[in-house]
Amino acid sequence: MTALRTHSAEPRGEGGACRPRAACERHGAHGGRSGTARVIVTLLFVASVHGTAHATMTRGTAARETTAQEFHATIETDVARAIATRWGVQASSMQLEIVSGEWPAGAPGFRLLGDGLDGNWAIALDTEAATSRIIVRAGVLTRVVKAARDLERATVLVGEDMIADVDVVWGPPQRNEPVIVAGWTTKRRVRMGEPLRPPVVEAPRAVRPGDTVQLIVERGTVTIALTGKATGSAAIGERVIVRADTGRRMAGVVVEPGVVRIGPAGDRQ
Repeated sequence: MTALRTHSAEPRGEGGACRPRAACERHGAHGGRSGTARVIVTLLFVASVHGTAHATMTRGTAARETTAQEFHATIETDVARAIATRWGVQASSMQLEIVSGEWPAGAPGFRLLGDGLDGNWAIALDTEAATSRIIVRAGVLTRVVKAARDLERATVLVGEDMIADVDVVWGPPQRNEPVIVAGWTTKRRVRMGEPLRPPVVEAPRAVRPGDTVQLIVERGTVTIALTGKATGSAAIGERVIVRADTGRRMAGVVVEPGVVRIGPAGDRQ
């Protein structure tokens, strides 16, 4: 602003004579306002350019961040799908959690390393620059039966004791998981919200010591029906020792309450 005043000529009248002082002062006042206006306009222009540049940089940064997030979601989905195929479950039920490392910024191919029996997978990520590795923990969304209230040991479950929920069960899915229903018994104290699964609970005893049971003995194509006494307790699907009426002790599998199957490889004791 000082430079603008320095270059302002002193107002003069005809023949180069100076105008009256009042006129000079009026001219100076108008000239000052004009110079100030030019400076304000210049500053506003600079601020506008700077703001535009900053906004452009912000949009560019946001775009890069969005691109990285989209890539991470894509590679994570592909890895989850690959693990789901190995485990024979729906990809939509898979859950992944990074244990070590991080997803790369590029678009790599990947390879699953190991068998994932403990739920952890090593992922080899191949980029143009190098091969990196991360460790992820994998789990499956699973229907879980939980305690609806605190339960004491030896409680025989009824409907009000149980509530169904969906949880992430880390590790490969368990095949032939038993269905927990009324009649199962707690083997220790259980807190509300705790999953009800063996060995926390046990299946109803289908056979108890001293029970008279039917024995189905299979020998090739021949099936023999006998009766005997159970020497222990067992749930359906569990093994039990039975003393047949013939005096022989045999081990078989409880197939339903009061019925024990002795297969071709059934033990005789």
